[in-house]
Amino acid sequence: MPKSLTHQQHSPGDHSTQEMDRSAKLSSDSGPVRHIRLRASDYQGGRKSDSVIDFNYKPAPFTLRWINGYNPRVNVINLNHEGSTILFYAAANCGVLYNWTARQMKILQGHKHMVTFIAADAAARWLVTADSGPENIITIWETRSIIPYKTIFSPHGYSKLAKLAFSADAKFLLTMAYSEKAVLHWWIWTEGLNQPHAIKEVTVQHNSVINIKFNPADSTQFVLVTKHELYIGVSGKRISNERGEPRETDEYELKVKLVENTAGPEFGRVSCSTFVANTCQILTATTKGAILVYGYTLEYSDKAVPMTYDKLKFVKVVKVEKYHINVICSVDNMIVTGNEGGEVRFYDEHLLLLYWLHGCRPDAARWLSFNLDERSYELVSTDSSEIQRCPCWESVVRETDPATGAATQRLVSKRLPTDATTAARPFLVRDFVLCK
Repeated sequence: MPKSLTHQQHSPGDHSTQEMDRSAKLSSDSGPVRHIRLRASDYQGGRKSDSVIDFNYKPAPFTLRWINGYNPRVNVINLNHEGSTILFYAAANCGVLYNWTARQMKILQGHKHMVTFIAADAAARWLVTADSGPENIITIWETRSIIPYKTIFSPHGYSKLAKLAFSADAKFLLTMAYSEKAVLHWWIWTEGLNQPHAIKEVTVQHNSVINIKFNPADSTQFVLVTKHELYIGVSGKRISNERGEPRETDEYELKVKLVENTAGPEFGRVSCSTFVANTCQILTATTKGAILVYGYTLEYSDKAVPMTYDKLKFVKVVKVEKYHINVICSVDNMIVTGNEGGEVRFYDEHLLLLYWLHGCRPDAARWLSFNLDERSYELVSTDSSEIQRCPCWESVVRETDPATGAATQRLVSKRLPTDATTAARPFLVRDFVLCK
């Protein structure tokens, strides 16, 4: 059975009216061969529409038009921006861009093996697909044109690709493979080189790395997270000493440091991690519902300035849930988790519970991906009949903010859900996609 993708406010719907192409070959003694493309929906009622005839259509047996299902082991990325409704996910040996309102697919082909990693930058302009079989490749695509701008062949030689990360500013690519140790390759892909700009070996157990991730606020910083440990790393120009004076060279290097923690085995193994925006904190979640907090200071500091990477330290561990946490992310000044019990919970910066998902309890919340843009809204206190709560997000009538020009939703305060604080403030968060 194919896995399912669920939007928090809108589902992809029934695909029974998907376009099904048929080609009819018409020939005559004196005329050329022509092909007619018909859709199954155009035969409803026994009538065929002439508007779908395409005389230039040439059927090809190996041209993919539609893929059912997706790879649940690969993350799903929400590319919704300024009203678009596009998901990016992996299916078989392809990447897929799916517009669920238009029911259209753009399929990114070129991989010999199953696509095991996908990524995108913060602006969703660049996409990355990668496979991990023999002779594996990494392809970087431009979103609008779906043109492969860069392909890296066998990024780790004969070793299979194990992990991949793409920086939020689309400047850097970080890959990892296992040899005698875990080997990191750091790429400035826009320079078009076929060799990494920096290489670093890290001593970890084989197959123990959970993920590698760039800091969205500082693309020179990254983390490598294993089942029990966290490594902080930085990239930069190599410094050499000439005549006793430091001098920056043209070569790059990676520096990686283990950040030790004192969390016991009763809190479980690490399952996921995230950088917390505007705080310089790093959070890792575990298989027993705990969150490990790393930071540069023992006390919470809003909008803290990051220090050198070797100053990062383990702060504390907080038990927040009873289920295995599959995903943790930072969005709109909140920490959001999805666990094996199907719960989606929202916490403030101090890990105090603000809200939890109501009316939707999937078997498990495996992936969460939020819209690229923050929700633009205006709260009104009146309960005028002209302002109605929309049952579907597609029906929301948006106005324009005169100051920013951004689309704005008018929302009635008392009709909104409230958070779990004593102030009972209206709870709002940008739209997101939940994968189960």
